[in-house]
Amino acid sequence: LAEVVVEMPTTFCDYCPMEGGQEIYISDTIVDFDEVIVDQTADFELVIHNFGDADLEVTDISSDNPAFTTDWIDARTTVPFGSPLTVTITFAPTELFEYYGTLTVTSDDPDEGVLMVDLYGEGIPRPVPDINLSAYTHNFGEVIVGDSLDWESFVDNVGNGGLDVGLS
Repeated sequence: LAEVVVEMPTTFCDYCPMEGGQEIYISDTIVDFDEVIVDQTADFELVIHNFGDADLEVTDISSDNPAFTTDWIDARTTVPFGSPLTVTITFAPTELFEYYGTLTVTSDDPDEGVLMVDLYGEGIPRPVPDINLSAYTHNFGEVIVGDSLDWESFVDNVGNGGLDVGLS
């Protein structure tokens, strides 16, 4: 996975707003959820900043793929300078499938009113253990009462999920 470097706007002062109105900046333009077990979820926090000297109005945040949702409530949200808005993106695969989507962030920034975030993820199967025994039966033959014989048998997990073994 390639590293994406995004440069933040700078001014003469790291704590001063940029002049000229609203100036949106989002923390990420690509979100790769990697592999997620089907019917489970993974979350990612996207941060929306305003580096301008006027309040930024975020008017819509929407995904074109229902496997990617957000906790943003369908309403206008004001983002003043110095008070970022954090939006949680959730990936919830329902099938064994590679998912792709785009999250669209719409605001009243005069020169970047619509920003896109590419979304990726893959639904994978639930890990399943699979027990394998070196032998399933053993004949000890005749054993005198009061004597004992030893027998070694090996237990192996040939599956991809955790295996808990107990003896009884």
